[in-house]
Amino acid sequence: MAGGIQIPDLKVDYLNVKKGFVNDPNPTVYAQFFIPGSVATTDGSTVELDKIDTILNDATSHIIVHVSCKSDDDARYGTWTDQLTISKNSGTVTIRKHLNITHHSSAQLKANDLTYTANGGDIDIDVSGIAATNIQWDSRYEIVVNSRN
Repeated sequence: MAGGIQIPDLKVDYLNVKKGFVNDPNPTVYAQFFIPGSVATTDGSTVELDKIDTILNDATSHIIVHVSCKSDDDARYGTWTDQLTISKNSGTVTIRKHLNITHHSSAQLKANDLTYTANGGDIDIDVSGIAATNIQWDSRYEIVVNSRN
């Protein structure tokens, strides 16, 4: 390779990127990119927007979640970007840290309208709507496994 940048070997499938040696069953970095979720709310109840259920076992992971929403009348809107540090050991997830990176919304939507809950081996992403208001919620998340136990 003359004058270029060497790119490490990657094993790729539809959602996964793994950096390691060919045929390495335990890659050093494991990532999943922009896995989508979507739900509509019509009242003030709390519903599940998405379930992060692709968490690697016996590892510590960094998850970035992007959520956006908009009401049918365009008067209510919101965007959130959150960072979660989680671990999953013996099939059980623990949320170690949660950092709200950004939150921008109309006055009717609050930061606590979006919540994360460890639920066995998964993380539930829940959203709370507004009474008598149709809101479309969308999410994307990215997982990077920092270390394997």
